[in-house]
Amino acid sequence: MHFPFRRVKRRLWGHSWRSESGFAEKMDLGSAAVRDWMRVTCYNRFCAEVPDIFVGQWPTSFNRSKDHPWKLWIVDTDAERRALEQSLKLPVPFTKGWPDFRAGPDFVNAAPSRGAAFVALYPPAETGLPWIALRSMPGSPIGYRHRYIWACSDTLEEAGAHFRAFAESDPKASRYLPRDRA
Repeated sequence: MHFPFRRVKRRLWGHSWRSESGFAEKMDLGSAAVRDWMRVTCYNRFCAEVPDIFVGQWPTSFNRSKDHPWKLWIVDTDAERRALEQSLKLPVPFTKGWPDFRAGPDFVNAAPSRGAAFVALYPPAETGLPWIALRSMPGSPIGYRHRYIWACSDTLEEAGAHFRAFAESDPKASRYLPRDRA
């Protein structure tokens, strides 16, 4: 397996990324805040019944960026949101060349989530970000926080197909669309 880093004195060096100025730069990811090397955008809840979703885009130098370019964090409360935002300002440890989010952003909202069953469709928060179909399955032994599964899509048509499949799998679940898409 190829990792896009080389280890030097237990720190990760040589990771290239593009800054806002467009210049390729190198940084020590082991000491850089997550937000400094991963673009993170919040999809704000569009009604009280659905959570906020923070979407991180893997840098292209990570081999994950083609098949799974998105890292998601789902926050149910304002306290979780504040804790996640704070943790994204800190570095995370790297294990075998990969960021170990369990020690940082994943940890702050790792507790099982509670609430009603629903299906929601989130439009892209910004150009270039995915549509997200989200399904809430309270009390499930699977899924993020024992509750959520999702699908990220490049188009509304693909996202709509995921939304419909999620809705058909639980006919009693509430369905939520943003107001301008309802």
